[in-house]
Amino acid sequence: MASSGHRRQVLLFLIAIILPCVVLVVLGLRMVGQERELREKRLADERRSVANRLRQELSTRLDRLAFQEAAALDAGTAYHSRAEYGDPSVALVAHLVDGAVVLAWERDERAARFRRLLERGEFAELVRRGERAELISHQTEEAVDLYGEALAATQGLPQTAYARLLRARALMVAGRRREALRDYRSVLGSSLDIIDEHGVPLALYAATRLLEAETARAAIVERVEATLGESRWLSPPALYLLRDLVEDLQSPVDSTIGEIAGNLRASVSEHVARTEQAIALAADFHRLGLEAGGQQMHNMDARWVPYGTPAWLIGLTGTAPGEADVVVAVSADSVFRAS
Repeated sequence: MASSGHRRQVLLFLIAIILPCVVLVVLGLRMVGQERELREKRLADERRSVANRLRQELSTRLDRLAFQEAAALDAGTAYHSRAEYGDPSVALVAHLVDGAVVLAWERDERAARFRRLLERGEFAELVRRGERAELISHQTEEAVDLYGEALAATQGLPQTAYARLLRARALMVAGRRREALRDYRSVLGSSLDIIDEHGVPLALYAATRLLEAETARAAIVERVEATLGESRWLSPPALYLLRDLVEDLQSPVDSTIGEIAGNLRASVSEHVARTEQAIALAADFHRLGLEAGGQQMHNMDARWVPYGTPAWLIGLTGTAPGEADVVVAVSADSVFRAS
């Protein structure tokens, strides 16, 4: 009997004390789990909210930036040729014409003007006669005289620089080196705005010839630095010529100039990489899906898509109906650092 009563007391104790404790522990664990789940959900919601806010702020900033650059492009006749824009994070601003991205050097009026000047009046005839004498008849002295007459008939600095280049070439073939170098040095100092139909400053052609003659290396370095410091886009032929010049300047003839040329090489490489990425973007643009079925995008809600390495964010916008759409490329690294 005592044993049976003892078991009953133990059972009652378990039911009255231990079981409620177990229940409380289980409920407590469930509450802790639910609290953890709620906390994780709140954190996830906060992260999504922050991400959405940052995405919206970034999109707003990019849209505003694109509109400002598009307005500047439409307002300024020379703005399309610039390589430096209102915001340092902008890598490219270009018109979209008939579905094609028009890059700066493709619409440089200086190149078209140069070709027109060379075909004008007595100057053009004398140049043609000089080239026939030099290149076909191999009468270099006659060619020198004809180029000299063309130089006397020039009507502007582009014609003058071009005539000197031609005469210097003929003088060098004729063995009149000192006179040739004098003409080349004159062209080397000419304005970098004087470019040929390929967008190459005539000064760079003179620099190439002077470097071949192992002279005027310091002056050539100065002209290379000035060319790289231009605020305009340089054409690919001009950049590749600059790259060749810098590589040739790195020869061990002059260690000081070689060191400067080594520093210039990085700048040339940066220009070349940026230009080649712009060319690739123009070729690939129709694949990015930004043209919205061919409709012009004047509502500033364009998507931004990444492109290339280093990554550019590409958007398409416009300023007013009837105006060409504008492609804007922004450096992703610059934008994210600023954010």
